[in-house]
Amino acid sequence: MRFTARDGDFVVVTPPAQLTDALLDGLLSELVEHLLRGQPYVLLFDLSTTAIPTAIQRRKLAEHMATYKATIEDVVRGIAIVAPNALVRGMVTALFWLVPPPIASHMCGTRAEASEWARGAMLSPELRQKRRSM
Repeated sequence: MRFTARDGDFVVVTPPAQLTDALLDGLLSELVEHLLRGQPYVLLFDLSTTAIPTAIQRRKLAEHMATYKATIEDVVRGIAIVAPNALVRGMVTALFWLVPPPIASHMCGTRAEASEWARGAMLSPELRQKRRSM
């Protein structure tokens, strides 16, 4: 079972509704695969059907972002987060306070809004220079 898919200039991530530690490890491995290919993309992270990650899972996410910071800066052009749930938005905001993404990011309420922002992020050199736009 894969949680990421390359779609042109985008890598779409759709975590499962019940995210176990093992599933998160698999998801993070998939993200590393995309990073190591070195082909630029915008990350579209759809959290619309995912439960709130546990504290351990949030720590793993923060460690992933810190470990791969330089590669993320080189390859990822932006990250659009689909988070229609206020609790999920709060969790993402807290995670980004702990480990700010080294790329432009945008919180969206819908997948359509995220896709629109992602298209602009791929094309806009100015947007790539911004750290966050939440």
